[in-house]
Amino acid sequence: MAEVVEIHDPKEFEDRLEEIAQDQQFVICYFTGGEDADGKSWCPDCVVHKKAVQENIINQSSGKLLKCWVQTRDEWVGKSDHPYKANPVLKVRGVPSVLLLREGEVVARAETDADFENTDLLQMIAKPE
Repeated sequence: MAEVVEIHDPKEFEDRLEEIAQDQQFVICYFTGGEDADGKSWCPDCVVHKKAVQENIINQSSGKLLKCWVQTRDEWVGKSDHPYKANPVLKVRGVPSVLLLREGEVVARAETDADFENTDLLQMIAKPE
């Protein structure tokens, strides 16, 4: 099972990614909507696909995984300048998203309903070769 490293502020992302990339060839980044004190997310798609990500990626991968929280809907929806969207490598289009990075480049991504239903894709992200 992956060791989940939680990122609550996008400003922390680059430093944490760099730290992890020094120790492992591939880095999985999971972008998801924030949750309130009761565990309720503002992002309905994140709720729908949470189980698939947990079972097929987090439970199946090893090493460290970056879980990047997008705390509020207001900071994400309609904000093309959000750091995860504006990042020239990540180019995150929506939440949830799972990106597999190698040597600073995205080599695989899951972003759509079809992607999260594709267990072969999710398992490839979890166990890249």
